[in-house]
Amino acid sequence: MQALVTTPGEAESTRVADVAEAQARPGELLLRPWRVGVCGTDREIHEGQFGAAPDGEEELVLGHELLARVE
Repeated sequence: MQALVTTPGEAESTRVADVAEAQARPGELLLRPWRVGVCGTDREIHEGQFGAAPDGEEELVLGHELLARVE
């Protein structure tokens, strides 16, 4: 699937990239995004002001405000 990703701390590194689809682990729900919003926090991360990638990753997927369906 495609996602809006950035390299935290690197200004204007945001781009659309192909990423692996998430897999639900025991005790988790899998959400299928329908619409995703980009907010002020995402803009500040894009500008390199702050943000951190998950452990073991170099990139951070943006867009934490969403409307989704539980799979």
